[in-house]
Amino acid sequence: MSEEEIPVGWSEQRLPLHSYVAFYFSDQGTVRQGTAFISTGLDEPGTLCLLFGDERRHPELLEELRKSYDGDLEAVMASGKLLLVGLIQDFQLMAEFMIPALRQAAALGYQRIRALGLVNWAWEGSPPVGWLKQCESLVRRTVAELPMVAVCMYQLPGLASQLVLESGLGTEPVVFVHDQLISGTPPEGEG
Repeated sequence: MSEEEIPVGWSEQRLPLHSYVAFYFSDQGTVRQGTAFISTGLDEPGTLCLLFGDERRHPELLEELRKSYDGDLEAVMASGKLLLVGLIQDFQLMAEFMIPALRQAAALGYQRIRALGLVNWAWEGSPPVGWLKQCESLVRRTVAELPMVAVCMYQLPGLASQLVLESGLGTEPVVFVHDQLISGTPPEGEG
Protein backbone atom coordinates (compact mmCIF):
# COMPACT_ATOMS: atom_id res chain seq x y z
CA MET A 1 0.00 0.00 0.00
CA SER A 2 1.02 3.56 -0.62
CA GLU A 3 2.78 5.51 2.10
CA GLU A 4 1.41 8.79 0.73
CA GLU A 5 -0.38 11.04 3.19
CA ILE A 6 -2.81 13.79 2.22
CA PRO A 7 -3.80 16.89 4.21
CA VAL A 8 -7.28 16.72 5.75
CA GLY A 9 -7.89 20.39 4.92
CA TRP A 10 -9.52 21.45 8.19
CA SER A 11 -6.27 21.32 10.18
CA GLU A 12 -2.59 20.55 9.67
CA GLN A 13 -3.23 16.84 10.16
CA ARG A 14 -2.57 14.37 7.38
CA LEU A 15 -3.99 10.92 6.70
CA PRO A 16 -2.49 8.07 4.71
CA LEU A 17 -4.23 6.84 1.60
CA HIS A 18 -6.54 3.89 2.36
CA SER A 19 -7.98 5.68 5.41
CA TYR A 20 -11.64 5.56 6.39
CA VAL A 21 -12.66 8.42 8.66
CA ALA A 22 -15.80 8.89 10.76
CA PHE A 23 -16.27 12.63 11.29
CA TYR A 24 -19.02 13.57 13.77
CA PHE A 25 -20.43 17.09 13.66
CA SER A 26 -23.18 19.09 15.30
CA ASP A 27 -23.19 22.47 13.55
CA GLN A 28 -22.68 24.19 10.22
CA GLY A 29 -19.16 25.31 11.16
CA THR A 30 -17.98 21.74 11.27
CA VAL A 31 -19.73 20.95 7.97
CA ARG A 32 -17.45 23.65 6.56
CA GLN A 33 -14.45 21.81 8.00
CA GLY A 34 -15.60 18.65 6.27
CA THR A 35 -15.99 20.37 2.91
CA ALA A 36 -12.44 21.71 3.36
CA PHE A 37 -11.33 18.09 2.87
CA ILE A 38 -12.73 18.30 -0.66
CA SER A 39 -11.68 21.87 -1.48
CA THR A 40 -8.09 21.02 -0.50
CA GLY A 41 -8.08 18.29 -3.15
CA LEU A 42 -9.53 20.33 -6.00
CA ASP A 43 -6.13 21.72 -7.02
CA GLU A 44 -4.12 18.57 -6.23
CA PRO A 45 -2.82 17.07 -9.46
CA GLY A 46 -4.07 13.52 -9.94
CA THR A 47 -6.88 13.77 -7.36
CA LEU A 48 -10.53 12.99 -7.98
CA CYS A 49 -12.97 14.51 -5.48
CA LEU A 50 -16.32 12.92 -4.74
CA LEU A 51 -19.10 14.52 -2.71
CA PHE A 52 -21.74 11.97 -1.73
CA GLY A 53 -24.99 12.82 0.00
CA ASP A 54 -28.64 13.68 -0.21
CA GLU A 55 -29.29 15.75 -3.35
CA ARG A 56 -31.29 18.19 -1.23
CA ARG A 57 -28.01 19.08 0.53
CA HIS A 58 -25.94 19.51 -2.65
CA PRO A 59 -26.64 23.27 -3.04
CA GLU A 60 -25.67 23.89 0.60
CA LEU A 61 -22.51 21.78 0.29
CA LEU A 62 -21.51 23.52 -2.93
CA GLU A 63 -21.98 26.87 -1.22
CA GLU A 64 -19.68 25.73 1.59
CA LEU A 65 -17.12 24.64 -1.03
CA ARG A 66 -17.30 28.06 -2.70
CA LYS A 67 -16.42 29.65 0.65
CA SER A 68 -13.28 27.56 1.07
CA TYR A 69 -12.13 27.24 -2.56
CA ASP A 70 -10.54 30.16 -4.40
CA GLY A 71 -10.78 28.62 -7.86
CA ASP A 72 -13.62 28.27 -10.35
CA LEU A 73 -15.80 25.53 -8.85
CA GLU A 74 -18.01 25.25 -11.94
CA ALA A 75 -14.95 24.70 -14.16
CA VAL A 76 -13.67 22.01 -11.79
CA MET A 77 -17.05 20.26 -11.91
CA ALA A 78 -17.21 20.57 -15.71
CA SER A 79 -13.76 18.96 -15.96
CA GLY A 80 -14.99 15.90 -14.05
CA LYS A 81 -12.55 16.40 -11.18
CA LEU A 82 -15.41 17.00 -8.70
CA LEU A 83 -18.32 14.59 -8.79
CA LEU A 84 -21.60 15.04 -6.93
CA VAL A 85 -23.42 11.81 -6.18
CA GLY A 86 -26.84 11.53 -4.58
CA LEU A 87 -28.04 8.87 -2.19
CA ILE A 88 -29.47 5.76 -3.77
CA GLN A 89 -31.93 4.03 -1.45
CA ASP A 90 -31.37 0.62 -3.08
CA PHE A 91 -27.99 -0.30 -1.61
CA GLN A 92 -27.18 -2.97 -4.21
CA LEU A 93 -27.89 -0.55 -7.06
CA MET A 94 -25.67 2.08 -5.40
CA ALA A 95 -22.81 -0.41 -5.01
CA GLU A 96 -23.15 -1.54 -8.64
CA PHE A 97 -22.83 2.09 -9.73
CA MET A 98 -20.19 3.45 -7.36
CA ILE A 99 -17.51 0.75 -7.22
CA PRO A 100 -16.98 0.40 -11.00
CA ALA A 101 -16.97 4.21 -11.33
CA LEU A 102 -14.25 4.55 -8.69
CA ARG A 103 -12.21 1.73 -10.24
CA GLN A 104 -12.55 3.44 -13.62
CA ALA A 105 -11.28 6.71 -12.12
CA ALA A 106 -8.17 4.90 -10.86
CA ALA A 107 -7.74 3.23 -14.26
CA LEU A 108 -7.96 6.64 -15.95
CA GLY A 109 -4.92 7.78 -14.02
CA TYR A 110 -6.26 9.43 -10.89
CA GLN A 111 -3.59 8.79 -8.27
CA ARG A 112 -5.89 9.37 -5.30
CA ILE A 113 -9.56 9.81 -4.53
CA ARG A 114 -10.99 12.07 -1.84
CA ALA A 115 -14.54 11.04 -0.97
CA LEU A 116 -16.77 12.96 1.43
CA GLY A 117 -20.06 11.38 2.42
CA LEU A 118 -22.75 13.25 4.33
CA VAL A 119 -25.96 11.61 5.52
CA ASN A 120 -28.44 13.32 7.82
CA TRP A 121 -30.93 11.03 9.54
CA ALA A 122 -33.09 13.95 10.59
CA TRP A 123 -34.17 14.44 6.96
CA GLU A 124 -37.27 12.72 5.69
CA GLY A 125 -36.35 9.91 3.32
CA SER A 126 -32.93 9.27 4.86
CA PRO A 127 -31.74 5.69 4.49
CA PRO A 128 -32.32 3.22 7.34
CA VAL A 129 -29.55 2.24 9.75
CA GLY A 130 -29.10 -1.13 8.02
CA TRP A 131 -28.29 0.72 4.79
CA LEU A 132 -25.62 2.70 6.63
CA LYS A 133 -23.99 -0.46 8.00
CA GLN A 134 -23.86 -1.97 4.49
CA CYS A 135 -22.45 1.29 3.14
CA GLU A 136 -19.74 1.47 5.80
CA SER A 137 -18.69 -2.09 5.05
CA LEU A 138 -18.48 -1.27 1.34
CA VAL A 139 -16.50 1.91 2.07
CA ARG A 140 -13.98 -0.05 4.16
CA ARG A 141 -13.43 -2.59 1.39
CA THR A 142 -13.18 0.09 -1.30
CA VAL A 143 -10.74 2.22 0.70
CA ALA A 144 -8.56 -0.85 1.23
CA GLU A 145 -8.58 -1.57 -2.52
CA LEU A 146 -8.24 1.90 -4.05
CA PRO A 147 -5.90 4.86 -3.39
CA MET A 148 -8.45 6.90 -1.50
CA VAL A 149 -9.41 8.53 1.75
CA ALA A 150 -13.11 8.47 2.62
CA VAL A 151 -14.50 10.87 5.19
CA CYS A 152 -18.02 9.97 6.32
CA MET A 153 -19.70 12.84 8.15
CA TYR A 154 -22.36 12.00 10.71
CA GLN A 155 -24.59 14.63 12.25
CA LEU A 156 -25.10 14.48 15.98
CA PRO A 157 -27.52 14.10 17.66
CA GLY A 158 -29.37 12.77 14.61
CA LEU A 159 -27.21 9.66 14.31
CA ALA A 160 -28.65 6.57 15.96
CA SER A 161 -26.99 6.16 19.37
CA GLN A 162 -26.19 2.49 18.79
CA LEU A 163 -24.03 3.39 15.81
CA VAL A 164 -22.15 5.97 17.87
CA LEU A 165 -21.52 3.34 20.53
CA GLU A 166 -20.26 0.89 17.94
CA SER A 167 -17.96 3.55 16.53
CA GLY A 168 -16.58 4.08 20.01
CA LEU A 169 -15.83 0.36 20.18
CA GLY A 170 -13.39 0.63 17.32
CA THR A 171 -15.32 -0.26 14.17
CA GLU A 172 -13.94 2.86 12.44
CA PRO A 173 -10.19 3.14 12.09
CA VAL A 174 -10.09 6.95 12.48
CA VAL A 175 -12.62 9.07 14.39
CA PHE A 176 -12.87 12.87 14.43
CA VAL A 177 -15.37 14.83 16.51
CA HIS A 178 -15.54 18.34 15.10
CA ASP A 179 -11.87 18.87 14.18
CA GLN A 180 -10.27 16.81 16.95
CA LEU A 181 -8.77 13.39 16.28
CA ILE A 182 -10.37 11.17 18.92
CA SER A 183 -9.13 7.68 18.18
CA GLY A 184 -7.68 5.28 15.74
CA THR A 185 -5.16 4.85 13.02
CA PRO A 186 -5.86 3.03 9.79
CA PRO A 187 -4.84 -0.63 10.23
CA GLU A 188 -2.41 -2.11 7.74
CA GLY A 189 -4.03 -4.20 5.07
CA GLU A 190 -7.61 -3.82 6.33
CA GLY A 191 -10.04 -5.27 3.88
